[in-house]
Amino acid sequence: MLARRNGLASDPGSKQPSPAAPNTLRPYAPAPTPDHPPTSKVSSNTMFLSLLGLLHLILFLIAAFEILAGGKPLLHKILWLLVIFLFPLGGLIIYYIFGRGS
Repeated sequence: MLARRNGLASDPGSKQPSPAAPNTLRPYAPAPTPDHPPTSKVSSNTMFLSLLGLLHLILFLIAAFEILAGGKPLLHKILWLLVIFLFPLGGLIIYYIFGRGS
């Protein structure tokens, strides 16, 4: 017996697979309408977090350069680098508050 689905015939005993329905790639996505416009692939939250990550990387590189170029003893440089590396956000805050003093 032939079953009709989406206008295509498929035989359950047949060795050939039936073609996939057009909506199988995104079964739960609503169709674009004025009420539901199509969504973008990159959300604003992802963009915001990417910018925060870039800001953190820039601040980390500036702090690391200041530590290495400073006139402090080698042990102090190594300890500050460990602090900002092991505690990314807190270490940077601590360095910029306490570690930049001459």
